[in-house]
Parts: sequence; structure tokens; C-alpha cells
Amino acid sequence: MRIFASQLRASRALLAKEQEVIARWVGLDRREVGGWEAGKYKLMSKVAIDLRKAYERAGIDFIDAGDGLGAGVRLCAPATDDPHKSAQYRAARALTNLSQADVAKVAGVNRNFVARLELGDVIGVNLTTLAKLDQAYSKLDILMLAETSEAGVGVRWRSEASGPPNKEEITFR
Repeated sequence: MRIFASQLRASRALLAKEQEVIARWVGLDRREVGGWEAGKYKLMSKVAIDLRKAYERAGIDFIDAGDGLGAGVRLCAPATDDPHKSAQYRAARALTNLSQADVAKVAGVNRNFVARLELGDVIGVNLTTLAKLDQAYSKLDILMLAETSEAGVGVRWRSEASGPPNKEEITFR
């Protein structure tokens, strides 16, 4: 259930949609979408299936765990208007269920940088700072999936045993 919830959060982040929008897609209340993203409901229900299908219609590919790698999500098609991979960084953070401040602390970067990057509100990106962010996600067991000619960017857990970190166990810089 925890992995499915993280996939729902990451899917919404990849698409840059608010919970209200997702709720309208499947006839739910925003709070119910939040409950699904928090892992509060049973997995095998009609609502869970409806949510997954709605995301798939919107261009999300759900990746099941297997071959030693964990579950994840990716865009079905390459994105041409996201040069700094803002959607991918939003999705990586959503998969971990951490705040921007938490991710910034793990990476040793400014929280405002994380916020601006996720919004796509950066003109130029310092490659050293970006490398710190990539290393932080790797440390958090997130595998960043590169865009290909057939599929867009995505994120997944590095191993089948991975899942959202316990905030008390995270080593901050």
C-alpha cells in the first residue's frame, strides 16, 4: 500500500496537477485523493483502479516492482518543454513524501532552489547544486529515469525493498 501511495503522489507531481483536479477526474473529494496519497485506503478497490486508469489516460506509465528494482512512474511520452526536469524533481520528492525543506537539508542546498526548480522557475542551473540534489535522491533510494525517444522522465525506487524514508532516520547535512 505504501508503494502505491507513493506512485500516486509521484504521478500527480509529474503532471503538475492539484488534488482537486485529480478528484474531479474520478468523482472524489480532494480529501479522499489526499487519503489515497497518504496510503490510508485499501489497495484493491474500484477507486484505486479508477485513479490508476485516470493517471494512465493523462499520460502516466505505472512501473511495477521487479528485477530487483522498486515501483515507480514515468511520463508515457517525452516532454519537450521541461529543460531542467522540474517534473522529475517534483516526482522524486513526492515519491519520498518529504518536504522541500527536508530534501534541501539532505542535499545541502537552499530550499528556495528546490522550490524554484520544481516550479520550473529557474533561468540557469548551477550544475554543482544540481549534482547535490541528484546525490540526495540517490541517497534516498530514488532512481531518476532518463527521457528516451519513446518515453518521458520518471522516478522509481532503487530496490524492491525501498519505500518512503522514516524522517527520524534521515541524515541531514
